[in-house]
Amino acid sequence: MSEYINFIAVGWVVLLWTTVGFAIRRWGPGPARLRTRCPERRARAQLIVLHREGGFGEIYPADVARCSLLGAGPVDCEKACLARL
Repeated sequence: MSEYINFIAVGWVVLLWTTVGFAIRRWGPGPARLRTRCPERRARAQLIVLHREGGFGEIYPADVARCSLLGAGPVDCEKACLARL
């Protein structure tokens, strides 16, 4: 009987670490799709923003990778929208 309890305990630990890993991947640093109002063009825009980790547990928007107002090219504006995120 103790073999089954050990198997269940190991299964729960693996499930816990898998859940933590997926949560870090989902909400951790990396690209995220956000919406905001562009302060330069005064229009709503969809952005793909790259987040970075500042300190322990701190995530901040660092760069705009793509903007719906600028098309598929590189983002070459002032990126004042980062202050609004």
